[in-house]
Amino acid sequence: MNNKMKNRVVTTAISIFFLIIGILCTISYFHPITYSESERRDLAQFPTNITAERIFDKTAILEFEDYTVDQFPFREVF
Repeated sequence: MNNKMKNRVVTTAISIFFLIIGILCTISYFHPITYSESERRDLAQFPTNITAERIFDKTAILEFEDYTVDQFPFREVF
């Protein structure tokens, strides 16, 4: 396999990987998991009260960060 073909294969594989992760993240947005059995705790949900004031004082951003970490697809496998 020549260098050009290897580059195309690697680029295609990485693109497909990111596409699948994006699709799974979109699905998890519409069907969020509410409870983690392994951690025995409620998982963070999408912040509902997002205002400019909460963005500037970083509370909405911190809530969104907790949400993205808790709702990442296959997070318990990783």
